[in-house]
Amino acid sequence: MPSAKLGRILVPGLVAAGSGTVLFTGVADWPGVGSFSFSLPPLPDYPTVRIVDLVWCLLVAVVSGLAVILSWRFARFVADAAKRHQSAILVGAGFLVGLLALVFRAVTDQPVDLVLFSGQNALPKLIALSSAGVLVLLMVEKSLAYGLSLGSGFRGGGPVFPATFLGIGIGVLASLVLPGLELTPAVITGLAAGSATVLRAPFFGALFAALLGGSVAAETVPLAILGAAIGWLSARFFNHAEVTERTGEEA
Repeated sequence: MPSAKLGRILVPGLVAAGSGTVLFTGVADWPGVGSFSFSLPPLPDYPTVRIVDLVWCLLVAVVSGLAVILSWRFARFVADAAKRHQSAILVGAGFLVGLLALVFRAVTDQPVDLVLFSGQNALPKLIALSSAGVLVLLMVEKSLAYGLSLGSGFRGGGPVFPATFLGIGIGVLASLVLPGLELTPAVITGLAAGSATVLRAPFFGALFAALLGGSVAAETVPLAILGAAIGWLSARFFNHAEVTERTGEEA
């Protein structure tokens, strides 16, 4: 991109961000429309990056990226069906998402909001889970609910937060089943990979994970960058493969 065009490209987005922030925070006596908080609970201290963390976090980043990509491919399948039967798919998807939440509560005795909604308010409960079986079931059901909602038209809080929820959940699961992997680096890596995959923006994924890391941000920045880069590469690879496949079918 020529440097002379950067100003024209970046300034409109910068002005829009400032205007949008005023809408939420308010002006003078007008309080604005309000906003919600997306934050992680305090993570355990993490003094330095270890070799074992670098090795395992590669796997966490790959799996997190794949989980988001598979959810989006499922969403596209649902969206294609909705073009032919919009009302039926909308009602059916809503029923299935509710059913997934009820099944999860019945099997695990955990609250339904871990499956429902965008996930930002359920992060403390997610990170506190200590059963690998519960987390596996949750990741499967959350992926299905994510794809059903996105493909049928229930956009809710948008596509980003469910993707970061999946990345964080995979990080928590990895810390339970992979020997030597601590919770903090696994969560930060999964968060960075999930957000970078869904937005195709590695810088945002790394920055987002670093900002949410809180007191452990400085020590986990290398892992956040690594996770975001892998998530972005996964998104580019599978998007290229899908485009190539569709081109071949059309030919």
